[in-house]
Amino acid sequence: MLSEHLLEALRLAAEALAGVGAKFALIGGAAMPAWRHDRSTRDVDIVVVVEAGREAALAERIAHAVRERGFAHHAGADRRRLEEGLLLHAWYPLRPQAISLRLDLFLATDAHRAETIRRARPRRMDGFEVPVSTCEDLILLKCRAARPIDLADARALSELNAERLDRGYLERWADLLGLAERPWRPASTIPAGPPPA
Repeated sequence: MLSEHLLEALRLAAEALAGVGAKFALIGGAAMPAWRHDRSTRDVDIVVVVEAGREAALAERIAHAVRERGFAHHAGADRRRLEEGLLLHAWYPLRPQAISLRLDLFLATDAHRAETIRRARPRRMDGFEVPVSTCEDLILLKCRAARPIDLADARALSELNAERLDRGYLERWADLLGLAERPWRPASTIPAGPPPA
């Protein structure tokens, strides 16, 4: 279950993105409750599709739009160029608690993240709608990130949604992306590691 503060930050971010005409989808920890996996998170992760070479211009429009909705954003420290796009950070201050929730917006140029947005489905959350990544795309994104917490999330999502997963889609993209981790496969089909020495 997402906290009321996280839901408020998500609603405001979604309004900001819609206001600049961005195509986007909720990913990360905040998207997992839509797929039966609930764990605590203090950030909102959103992927935004953008044409290669236009990331900086869209980042400026988005930064302005989220600032207008109460997010803090520090020019110069708010973005990081990645191989497949631009990561834009903003913070939603919770003044009484003296903490902030982080908003991570990945302005993506790669084919899989564009497909993630195309396949996203609107979900109703606390009185508003937001496009949420499909379970398959969320699993693939978690496997791409490959941190221990992401791989644990990918395994949990695969187990909790096993009867509904499109394994053909997962396998096609895993091959294209060169993913070694494939937690949707039954344990008996996962190659064993090297024999003990």
